[in-house]
Amino acid sequence: MAGKFSRWFHTERPPQRNTALRLSPLQQSILHWLRNELRRRQRVGDANMVPYPDLVRALRADKASITSEVRQLLRKGLLSVTLPAGEWVRYVMLTEQGDTYAKTLSGQAQHVRRRG
Repeated sequence: MAGKFSRWFHTERPPQRNTALRLSPLQQSILHWLRNELRRRQRVGDANMVPYPDLVRALRADKASITSEVRQLLRKGLLSVTLPAGEWVRYVMLTEQGDTYAKTLSGQAQHVRRRG
C-alpha cells in the first residue's frame, strides 16, 4: 500500500479528482432565479446587479437560510456580492462560472417552501 502512494511524494500535490459541484435545491433556485432576473434587468436596461432584498423576497425560504446558501455560493465562486459606496443595500451578481452553471440548470428549478 505504501508503494501506491509513494509517487505522490515526488509531485507538488496529489492528483485532484474532477468532481461536479453539488448544490442544494435552494442554491439551485438562487442561481436560477438570479440568472433570469439579471437577464430581465438587462433587457430593460437596468444594472447587471440585483439588490439582496429582492432576492430574499423572491424565494420561498427564510432569510437566514438564503443568507447561508448565498455564503456557500460565494465560497464556491458562483456569486459575487458588492456594496457600492454610499449605498445601504448589498447587490448580488453571478460570476462567469455561476452563469455557466445556471445555464445548465433546467427550467424546472426546485423552489424550497417556507417552513413553519
